Parts: sequence; structure tokens; C-alpha cells
Amino acid sequence: MTAVQVQTVVGVVLIINTYDQIAHSDMISQILQVMRTRAQGRRDMANVAHTPWLGNFNRHHPLWEESCNTHLSTRTNLDKVQELIDAFTELGLCMVLPKDLLTLHALALGNFTRPNNVFASEVLPTAVVKCTTVPEEWPMRSNHLPIVITLDMAPDSRTEAPYFNYRATDWEDFKKVLVCRLGGLEVGEELHTEGEFSDQLNKLTQVVRDVVEEKVPRVKPSPYMK
Repeated sequence: MTAVQVQTVVGVVLIINTYDQIAHSDMISQILQVMRTRAQGRRDMANVAHTPWLGNFNRHHPLWEESCNTHLSTRTNLDKVQELIDAFTELGLCMVLPKDLLTLHALALGNFTRPNNVFASEVLPTAVVKCTTVPEEWPMRSNHLPIVITLDMAPDSRTEAPYFNYRATDWEDFKKVLVCRLGGLEVGEELHTEGEFSDQLNKLTQVVRDVVEEKVPRVKPSPYMK
């Protein structure tokens, strides 16, 4: 399993990519447990992640398989896929890879099936520009067809504020101004209370900040700086 979380303009997007083995896999139950824990820990719905869940689930069902693959709808297969359907229902996910798009070519039998799938939380399908297979880019000696998903969203960009350039500072001028400003402070010879101490400290700190703002030049961050 691979999971990537991205902050975007629509909020947090948690992308989950899984591979479920046919014989034995508790991947679905593990992911469900994690998602339940996340939901309990984030009561603010604005911070709940939107979730695309995709991968090779190795599950066949008439909801996404072509009608010619009804032979895959055995009782055993339907029992296995029900756990997956229940999970997506609980998480509020819907299928965004259209039905009847086949994703795997069985090398032994030569027929196409749909073990791969793409599901997403309810808000994301409105942002899906394209979700389809790309047979023309099918890698050689591979039985899986590539799937391309295009979402109409952008990462949450932040503009970094200019920072102080201490190397370019005229320190002689800085010290002259600082000494002059500090000399103008009204400082008592004795401090009797914690409040008086805090008041004097705040005044001193403010003078230093004012001189830094006035005498230390700023520079914009370079886009190549890490």
C-alpha cells in the first residue's frame, strides 16, 4: 500500500494506492481502521481528507465488469467483493473509472477483465476531468493497462515573505541608531514588581524590533532556495 497526502485548494487530499492479494489479504480492513481513527480524531469536517482510493483490488463484480464476464460472478467472488463494497459505502466513496473499461489482459486465456478500479470521496468526482485507461501506452510484457486520472485542482500555494538580509546591513549605522533609541527609553533605577520588569522588557524588545525593521534590508526568497 502507498498513501500520499496533499494540501490543495479544496482541502486535504489523501491518495491511497493498494494491491490486494487474492488468497489472503486484510488490507481493506486495515485501511478502514485507519480511516475510522482519522475520522474520530478530526471533528472539524474542513480538515477531513478527500480520498481517492485506487489500485488492483483483485475483485470482480457486475457493477464494473463487462456483461461478457458474468462467469466471474461466482458466489465466492461475490462474497469477497462485498467487503470492498461495504468499505466504500462506509467511507462515502463512489466509482470514478467508468463501468466496462477493462484493465487487465489475462495472458493465459486472452480475455480482458476489470480487477483494477478507482474510487473517490463524493466531492472529488466533480473535479475529475478524466479517468480512463490508455491502451496505446500499454507497456510490453505487462498484462495491466495504464489508468490516467486528471483532477481539476491545484496545490495550496503560499507566498513566502521577504526575509532580513543581515549580511547587507550597515552595522555601524545600525548601532548608532540603536544606541540613540535605547537612550531615549525611560528606565527606572529599580524594578519592584514582575509587571514593571515585563513592561521594561517589552519596551526594550520593541525598540530593537523597530531598529531591525528600519535598518536591516529585506530580500525576496529565491525560488531555487530550499
